[in-house]
Amino acid sequence: MLFSDLIELDPEYFLGAAHVQRFGKQPMVLVKLLDSAMRLQYQAHPTAEFAQRYLGSSSGKAEAYYILAVREEVEEPYVYLGFQRPPSPEAFQRCVEEQNLAEMESYFDRIRVRPGDTLFIPGGVPHAIGEGIFMVEIMEPSGLAVRFEFERAGYTLPESARFMGRGLDFCLDVFDFQATPEALVRSKYMFEPRLEARYGPSAHRAPGRLHHPG
Repeated sequence: MLFSDLIELDPEYFLGAAHVQRFGKQPMVLVKLLDSAMRLQYQAHPTAEFAQRYLGSSSGKAEAYYILAVREEVEEPYVYLGFQRPPSPEAFQRCVEEQNLAEMESYFDRIRVRPGDTLFIPGGVPHAIGEGIFMVEIMEPSGLAVRFEFERAGYTLPESARFMGRGLDFCLDVFDFQATPEALVRSKYMFEPRLEARYGPSAHRAPGRLHHPG
């Protein structure tokens, strides 16, 4: 069954009455499966507030990851999440303009991840996904991204895919330049799974309405 058809059965049950009143049947999230054969490019996304104020968009691009699996050949899977050693905005701008990858990498520590980990990446937080990770990625429904690493694996990003159609000066205000040590990353942006609902043989659906036990 298509997800849109499932929502159509009972929008308020799946999305909530307040959500339906505000957004209709649009779930307001994008979901994809991502398999990173290589480390992906450094990037950050605007918050919803920034996007609404400066970009004419109702959504920013906060993201969440659920790690499903890791390729067997990858011994220590990782992500980059937040600046552990943040540069000044001026130094960061110079680094991006020069594409000084060694300096760029020095801003980050590798944050080890494993299958079952859940991470939340708010707007403004710089990040990159390490190689060999298979995940579910859930995000706000927009394509807004500031990609500050231009070339990976021989592919160079076109200008249009770097700074949301704006200049680097404009995009500096997207970034959170606060220091984010690994302990803070794990306490603020990583979460243990918890059971929200249990479905089973006792779940049933009456005509026009969906139900679950409890």
